[in-house]
Amino acid sequence: MSDIYQTYSHTHRTFDFAEQAPTDFVQGLRARTAYLDQDYAVLILQDKEIIEYIYDQSQIPVLDSLKYTDYLARKNSQLLAPVLIGIVPRTHEHTGQHVYTIGEAYSALALWALEQGWQTGFCICFERQPVEIRLRGEGLLPQEANFGSIPFLCIGHHDSTVPWNFQRRDVNQIVPSPEKLPRDQYIRIL
Repeated sequence: MSDIYQTYSHTHRTFDFAEQAPTDFVQGLRARTAYLDQDYAVLILQDKEIIEYIYDQSQIPVLDSLKYTDYLARKNSQLLAPVLIGIVPRTHEHTGQHVYTIGEAYSALALWALEQGWQTGFCICFERQPVEIRLRGEGLLPQEANFGSIPFLCIGHHDSTVPWNFQRRDVNQIVPSPEKLPRDQYIRIL
């Protein structure tokens, strides 16, 4: 990846899960989300057991088999990052404004993390109900918040022993990723 914007447009699948994020980095993430605290629950997860549980609830959708001729059923290794961030509205219903605000915050966090030398991924392919129940049971998700269809922002450093799209855990091989268009083809001005 030649720059942070190209890196940002790709999903990282091979994090060094053994790594622990430094306190100052996590404090930087927290400082960049403090403005959300009144209306959103901001979860910055680092507990390996909880992250493993979320990973165990993941599955790449079977519908992806329509996009990839080499589709491989597997869990979602993006979730095996040292830091998972979930931003959840403190309301039962999610509005378009909620989704926009969360997307804007995730983008700012991901770009900042990339500037600090980390890699990122976004994951929404996990069973929501068991994850929500576990997060509530751990006291991490307020009762009034609805996890809904919010993805996790996944942050970590690359495991340099394998390629960025190698999934070590359940398939132990490189996994397919969609080809991205060149940046100049994303928007056409007429």
